[in-house]
Amino acid sequence: IPQQVTYEGTTYTVTRIGDHAFSHCTGLTSVTIPNSVTEIGLQPFFGCLNLTDIIVDPENSSYCSIDGILYDKEASVLINCPGKKEGEPTIPGSVTTIGIGTFAYCTKLATIYCEILEPFFCDPQFPVEVIEDAILYVPTGCKTKYETIAPWNSFKHIEEKTFSGVDNIPDDRARILVSDG
Repeated sequence: IPQQVTYEGTTYTVTRIGDHAFSHCTGLTSVTIPNSVTEIGLQPFFGCLNLTDIIVDPENSSYCSIDGILYDKEASVLINCPGKKEGEPTIPGSVTTIGIGTFAYCTKLATIYCEILEPFFCDPQFPVEVIEDAILYVPTGCKTKYETIAPWNSFKHIEEKTFSGVDNIPDDRARILVSDG
């Protein structure tokens, strides 16, 4: 996505991605969101079956991406997991909202690490393949909570795991201080 577009001789800054802007764009494989974008509408990449990564400019003040998944800057709202995402994504414990249809086309997820301590109702529309075959790892002591609330209770394989608390911190948030003494 360009930071600016020119139309009939006038240059405009791209600040918003509208509702369903790229929905069902099957040719889309990767997208980079520039730092100028400050608003993203509902389900912007819904049905993008070949999308593997959503990258956000680190200078963006409103959004970030962690492992190719789109979040708001604080990583409290999980906006979109790319449809062709594979492997073992982690949902950080900071997440308090997961958008409708966020995982709808993510059929290749083998494992999901969910660090959320208090699971909440949401409608990410996990595919049947994921619900039946993937392992959902949840924080130690939280399995019973996950087994009682949708959509988490749909998973056939829920296991507990102790998370270190330092995994998956966005690069622009990691700070290491070194002292001589």
